[in-house]
Amino acid sequence: MRYLEDPRQTPLFDVFANILSPTAYQKLRRGWQHLFRSAILKRMPVDKLADHFHPGLGRPTKELYSMAGLLFIMEFRNWTHEEAADAYMFNVDVQYALNLQPEQQSLCRRTIERYIGLFREDELAQAIMHDVTAELVTLLDLDVSQQRLDSTHIESNMAKFGRIRLLSTAIRRFLTQLKRHDEDSYSQLRPGIRDRYESLPTSIFGWKKLDDEAVTTLRQSVAEDLAYIVDLYRCNKPHKSRSTYLMLVKVFEQQCQVEGDRVLIRDKTGGNIVCNPSDPDATLDGHKGSGYQVQLSETCHPDNKAQLILAAIPETACQSDSASLVDVVDALKEQGFLPTQMLADTAYGSDDNHCHCREEGIDLISPTAGKCPETHIDPQMFTAAVFPVEMGRNIRANGEVEHRPQCIVCPAGRFPHRSNYDHDTGQIKVLQHPEICRACPLVARCPQKLEFGFSTVTINPKQIRLIERRRHEQTDDFKVKYRVRSGIESTNSLLKRGTGLGRLRVRGQKGVFTSILLKVAGWNVLRAAKALFKVEKSALFCRTISSIINTTPRTRPKSHLLAA
Repeated sequence: MRYLEDPRQTPLFDVFANILSPTAYQKLRRGWQHLFRSAILKRMPVDKLADHFHPGLGRPTKELYSMAGLLFIMEFRNWTHEEAADAYMFNVDVQYALNLQPEQQSLCRRTIERYIGLFREDELAQAIMHDVTAELVTLLDLDVSQQRLDSTHIESNMAKFGRIRLLSTAIRRFLTQLKRHDEDSYSQLRPGIRDRYESLPTSIFGWKKLDDEAVTTLRQSVAEDLAYIVDLYRCNKPHKSRSTYLMLVKVFEQQCQVEGDRVLIRDKTGGNIVCNPSDPDATLDGHKGSGYQVQLSETCHPDNKAQLILAAIPETACQSDSASLVDVVDALKEQGFLPTQMLADTAYGSDDNHCHCREEGIDLISPTAGKCPETHIDPQMFTAAVFPVEMGRNIRANGEVEHRPQCIVCPAGRFPHRSNYDHDTGQIKVLQHPEICRACPLVARCPQKLEFGFSTVTINPKQIRLIERRRHEQTDDFKVKYRVRSGIESTNSLLKRGTGLGRLRVRGQKGVFTSILLKVAGWNVLRAAKALFKVEKSALFCRTISSIINTTPRTRPKSHLLAA
C-alpha cells in the first residue's frame, strides 16, 4: 500500500529545533539539507513511483517522498547502499532533509535495491534532473542566455581489458555456462581448450610478462580458439541462443576476421565495440578509454549567483561531440532553457552545427577545426567571400521560380565573363578572361585560378562561412568571449571529485545513465545551496552594519568647544 506525506505541509513545531543545539540547527538550515527539504523534496516524481503500489491494500510502503529523496541524495553524496540505509536511520541531517521524524526509522539494503530498480524501469532520473533544475533556476533567478558546453569521460564499475583478456573472458564465460547445462557437449571439446580456460593459467592472464613475439602468438592462438567455438555451436539450437554465445559471436566479429582458412586479428576495430562482457553497453573512446560520457551545458552569465548545469545528455564513449550538439540544443529547447550564446571547444565547431544553431537563434562561439590556410586569415588577401552575390531567378515554362545566385562584379569592379550556379553543390563559378585578370592591379591578392582557359573563382557558401569565422577568431571580441568557456573544465573536475562521477559504482547503460543524471542534479543542489548561503550571509552582514550605525550614540562635533 502506497504511503505518502506531502512535504509542503510543514509541522507547527520543528522537532529538530529541540534535539539540536542552536548552532547545529542554524547550520542545518543554512546547508543543502534545508534547501532539499523546502524546495527539492516536493519535486520528487512520487506519482510515477506510487503506480507500482496499491492505494489501499497491503503493508504500507516506506514514505515515498523520503525514499525517492534518499536515492537522489545517495548518488550525489556517493554512498553505497549500506551507507544510504544507515544515513536514513541514524543521520539527523539526512532525516531533516527527507522530512522524517528522528526516531524509529528502519531501512534495509534490499529495500533500496528494489526502489533503484523502479527508478531505472521508469527512467525517473531524467524527470528529477529536469524538475530540480527548473526549480533552482527559478529560485536563483538565473539568466540562461549564456551557456558553455563540454563533455566529460566516465568509467563504469568494470575492469579494463586488453584484447587477449577480452577474447579469453568471452570464451570462459560461455564455457562455464556450457559445462553447467550440457556437460556431455563440454567434454567433447578439444582437451587443450578445456584445460586452457578452465584453470586460467598465467599463459592467458599473465601475458604482460611475455615478450612481444610471444604476446602476438598467444593473441593469435586465443583468436583461433574463439573461431573454433563460434563455428562449432553456430548450428546448435540449445546453445546458440544463450547470451554468452551471442556475446562470443559479437566479440569475434568485432575483433577478428576470416580470410579463407585463416583467422586474423583486426588492426583497427573502431570505437563501437564491446570492451568488457560484464558491461556490453560501454564503448571505446580512442583518447580516453572505455566507458561512457556525458554532454553538459552550464550557464556562464556573469550576473548569476551560481552557475548550474541545465542539460545533461549521457552517452556511450564512442559518440562524437560534434554529433551530440543537436541533441543538447533540442533538450534545452524542450526545457525552455535555450540560450542566445553557446561557448564550445573545437570538437563542436563544425559548419553544420553553426548552421543549426543559427536556425535556433543561438550564436555558437567555437573555433573552426582543421588546418587554416594563411589566405583565410590574412586581411590583405582576397577570398571568395569578397565577391558580391545577388539572388537571381529564372521563371520556368510551368511557372515555377528557380533561384540562380550569381556574381555580377568582381572586387576590382569588372564584370565577369560568366557566372555559373550548380544546384547540386550550391557553388558559384565565376569565369573571366585571363588577359583581363593579368592586367588587373589586384591580381596578386585575388584567389583566381586558371581552369579550362579561364581565370576561375569558386564561391562555396560553406567555405565562405569558414573564412568569415576564422577571421573573426583573430579578433579581440572573439577571444574575450571564448575565454569564459574554460570554466566548465573546473566544473567537470569538481563533479568527479565531489560526487564520484569519474568512476561510478554501477555498470550497464540503465544504471550508468540513472547515476549520471542524479549526480549532476545533485551537483546543482549543492551549488545552489552554497550560493543562497552567500546571499543570506551578505544580507545578514548588511543588516548588522545598519543596526550598528543606527544604535551608535551621536556626539556633538568638537567645534563648539573651540567656539567657546
